[in-house]
Amino acid sequence: MQRNTVVSKTLNNIPFVYVDNFFSELETERMLKELDTMRGNFLGPEETGAAFKNGVSLKNTMGIFLKDYFDDVPAESNIYKTTRAYFDDEFLKSVVGKAWFLRYISPEYNFYDNTQVLYYENKDTYGNHVDLATVTILCWLHRQPKAFVGGDIVLEETVKVEMKHNRVLIFPSITRHEVTPVEMLEEKDGYGRYCISNFVHIRT
Repeated sequence: MQRNTVVSKTLNNIPFVYVDNFFSELETERMLKELDTMRGNFLGPEETGAAFKNGVSLKNTMGIFLKDYFDDVPAESNIYKTTRAYFDDEFLKSVVGKAWFLRYISPEYNFYDNTQVLYYENKDTYGNHVDLATVTILCWLHRQPKAFVGGDIVLEETVKVEMKHNRVLIFPSITRHEVTPVEMLEEKDGYGRYCISNFVHIRT
């Protein structure tokens, strides 16, 4: 498996890291299968911790936290087991020193994470918001061939990161970010944009 790590700092000093081809083809297929199974139980924005502005939800998509779907997340969820790779020594050593915020996913900070999965279809989007965590890790997946355009993420209204299958994006959760609208090119069930969001928290 070939991982390509890219670190970028913009003129506005916005740090982020993205890794292409993070998971193997078998791993992504297993996660997509789990997502397809779960999707019928996805909840509306107000039930999945949406950000609000002037009393209106900024999230226009369906999703669910793993803890609200599985009785025993570590034992039952392949997504949970697979995304533990974010926190293994091999990956942490490969990114140490790449960006200052990555220190917070070091074991010395006694962190924990919550995982939410989202699904975007035609016109779905997520307005400009911040996450209530320390570090946000996003993984994007979709069925092949790709049946939509859009679904990119924009950081601090200036930096666009293109949505790609099996791309993992990591950034400080305080970074304002938004998802551009997903436009379906074909109305194929389950061929929209999946996002697996890991929210890393520091224990106090």
